[in-house]
Amino acid sequence: MSKRKHIPLKVQLRAALTQLGLDPDNVQLDHDPALELRPTCSETGDTIPPANDPEFLVWRTVEDHKDKTRGDAKRIAADRRKRRAEVDKAARLAKAREAMEIAVIATSKPRGKSKPMPGSRNSKYKRKMNGEVVLR
Repeated sequence: MSKRKHIPLKVQLRAALTQLGLDPDNVQLDHDPALELRPTCSETGDTIPPANDPEFLVWRTVEDHKDKTRGDAKRIAADRRKRRAEVDKAARLAKAREAMEIAVIATSKPRGKSKPMPGSRNSKYKRKMNGEVVLR
């Protein structure tokens, strides 16, 4: 009995791709969804699902992979622009609010003592039950 030589992983991969009807020289492994579009776990810092999860890796032709990557890049750029616009708007609103508060403080006058309401206890006049107003 002769010992069989180990089949390298590269050869195994080429054989599997060929059996699946794919040209091994014209395919690439793609992350789907793209890594930048996946949320990240705050504890581990890894993406959800993990980057090399076999359930989310897809074989694509080189042309299809380029097309998908360009589309993902456009979507990622649009998301970044949207987030940047939201941050800028919040900054503008905060700046406007601060300017308004400063303007209100600068234009407000200290209020002096107001005049007492006529006929009240602090007034120098007194209103009798019959409606007549007299000095206290």
